[in-house]
Amino acid sequence: MQYCPVIGNLAESSFSTQFFFVWAFIPLYNHLSPYYYVWHIYPMIPQTLGGGRPRIVKLLVAAEKASAIAPYINDQQSAADNAPTAKSVMTPKLNLLYITNGHYYLQSQSGVRLSLSAGAVEGVVWNPH
Repeated sequence: MQYCPVIGNLAESSFSTQFFFVWAFIPLYNHLSPYYYVWHIYPMIPQTLGGGRPRIVKLLVAAEKASAIAPYINDQQSAADNAPTAKSVMTPKLNLLYITNGHYYLQSQSGVRLSLSAGAVEGVVWNPH
């Protein structure tokens, strides 16, 4: 074991010195472990298991209501796929962050977050895997 000029050789130090370093580490651990969980582990857990990883979906939205959200989720490919006379419009891929009885909370691929009322959504398409 190497010698440290600040604390000496910890293995050969007194019990009180070792006790101090153990108890000094516990508050540091208690402050860093929630940070690590929140920013690294929780986002990887699927929502179906109670985690925070968003599900990627495409929404089938009523055409008259889709014009209001189109500037925020504008996607040229999606616009080309939807006929102007269609009763509903398919959105591009969106991150589904949260669902309540009345709203879908979404994030576009460009990072814009929006809330869409459940009444405007006629269907949801997602990959179950």
